[in-house]
Amino acid sequence: FRSEVSGNSDIYRISTNRSLLLRLTIDSAFDGYPAATPAHQGLAYSSITAAGSQLWQMNDAGGGVGALLPAVHWQAETPRLSYDGQWVVYAATLPGESTDIFLSPYPTPMEQMGRILLDEIDCGWEGGVLTLGWAKAWESTTDLFYWEWVRQWVDACEHAGKRVEHVNDLLYGYGALVVYGRDPQQKYLDIAQAAADFVMQRAPRASDGTLLHLGDAAWPDTVIMAIPFLLKMGATTSAGHYTQEAIAQMNLHSSHLQDASSGLYRHAWPASETGVSGPAHWGRGNGWVMVGAAEILHATPEGTPGRETVLANFRRQADALIPLQSVSGLWPTVVDEPTFYLEASGSALVGAALLEGVARGWLDATRFGPVAQRVRDGVLARIETAGKLSSVSAPTGPMQDIAAYNAIPTNVLTHYGQGTVLWIGAADVESASSP
Repeated sequence: FRSEVSGNSDIYRISTNRSLLLRLTIDSAFDGYPAATPAHQGLAYSSITAAGSQLWQMNDAGGGVGALLPAVHWQAETPRLSYDGQWVVYAATLPGESTDIFLSPYPTPMEQMGRILLDEIDCGWEGGVLTLGWAKAWESTTDLFYWEWVRQWVDACEHAGKRVEHVNDLLYGYGALVVYGRDPQQKYLDIAQAAADFVMQRAPRASDGTLLHLGDAAWPDTVIMAIPFLLKMGATTSAGHYTQEAIAQMNLHSSHLQDASSGLYRHAWPASETGVSGPAHWGRGNGWVMVGAAEILHATPEGTPGRETVLANFRRQADALIPLQSVSGLWPTVVDEPTFYLEASGSALVGAALLEGVARGWLDATRFGPVAQRVRDGVLARIETAGKLSSVSAPTGPMQDIAAYNAIPTNVLTHYGQGTVLWIGAADVESASSP
């Protein structure tokens, strides 16, 4: 709604129980006629200045602000969005002409976020995480262009001769299974089977079977690379051993990386005395683990062997993160270092897991619902005009010097950053439609 309570006409959002009020516009223009769609968190509105009236857009947390129409001298107002978020209708006047009604495609905030780096194919882990985000957006919205983007990535990587030679490559197999689900060509299943053969038979492991990420060390990164693929492989082939391997890896990684006293996850565990250790409770690593656990809880019914351990560790981690959340909704790049900079990609992953946990009853809604809402709003507010997620730390390996994490730059555009914000956007869409 719009209000002049601040002395200027601005747009606000309020929760239906009136507990959360958020001012979305802060400029000096007369901002009004807000139109929203619940499907994709999009908001269109008129902004009126002495120069005339123009249409603008943002997400419903105040991020992604930008002009909605091309930079021509139209006077436009009273926008309305279709429920599916695909179209905007509005009244507009061209110089010297009468006012008419126009219908235009509406680029939703999620679509804008997904288009970032669309044409820059990265067949490594970073591109894999973006592809995972596209897949999540496809599952939650059923907008076909997300699936087409996944296929574009898989086909481009296949054409480039991509091979699965590291756990980081497993999302190539995941993407192939997403494409196979709608276009069951044998070549996509063959890509996935090659990934499955690697992870089950040739991937380096510790003596207890824990998948090793680099050298003689286990990282939380492996969770996000392996768990979604193994679960998808199990669901596609009806072969239960893939699902059981996903649960086993989740619990093995938790046994080595989750701090017994705090419930937070460390950055690395050395499989031997010479292996690399990472004592920091790194934010994105904690996010990798939380969404990995949520994937398992979603994919498996109660009573599945090992699932209760996954759920218990998921709840311990969620409990540990609550008191560490900043007032903005985000967590620091090392979650228990409150003076470190706030980091958006890890926060987006945690937020996605919390939203799903509340919606599906794995977490208490009274306690965790407000936490999930704050991180959701905090992350979406970090979206820049073109759909880029800001405040994303560059690729980060385990470090003994915890202070060094605070020096990792955040002024980079990353495939994985866009993938994480798509994930929380998809989780938000799904949670909004949950009973």
